[in-house]
Amino acid sequence: MHSAKRNFRLCCVAVAVAQVAPAATFAAESGAQTAHGQAAAQVIAPLTVIAIRDLDFGTVSVAAGMGGSVEVLAGGAAPRYLGAAGLPCVAGGGCTPHPAKFIVSGEPGRRYHVDIPAVADAKGSAANAAHLLVGDLHVRSASLAGAGAAGMLDGSGSDDFEIGGTLQIPAGTVADHYTAKIPVIVTYG
Repeated sequence: MHSAKRNFRLCCVAVAVAQVAPAATFAAESGAQTAHGQAAAQVIAPLTVIAIRDLDFGTVSVAAGMGGSVEVLAGGAAPRYLGAAGLPCVAGGGCTPHPAKFIVSGEPGRRYHVDIPAVADAKGSAANAAHLLVGDLHVRSASLAGAGAAGMLDGSGSDDFEIGGTLQIPAGTVADHYTAKIPVIVTYG
């Protein structure tokens, strides 16, 4: 009886070895290699944009039966009145045009990009007011003045930019206060 027990144990050990041996042989034959990768992320400060002032074409007068336009450039250049448009008050009297100004802050030393539409539609409050085209919308940053809509955050993580454009006033435009919404999107880039 003692010998039957021994045979049974040997049989079980032999089966277990037979099942492991083919797996080890297969791994060696397939030439499988093991490598390790990494996952990484850099967390940076979010961008913050604050509107300091809106794009304002000022108070404009247009000769009867004629049209004109007002051009306000980002970057501090004097506004230009074209066609029959003109400034009806003394410069600096509260009716002078100026570009929009925004302050942007975020991760120091990073570039950013400003996206705005090329045109906007200015609507008057009067029922019979026309829609005026605000075109040639453009951006100028303080840090990269010649780079269009791009800017660079300084060592403290801040910069500012301006937005300018041209207001078209067709002949027969009704006297009113016209406004346009201009979406301003700032991203790292």
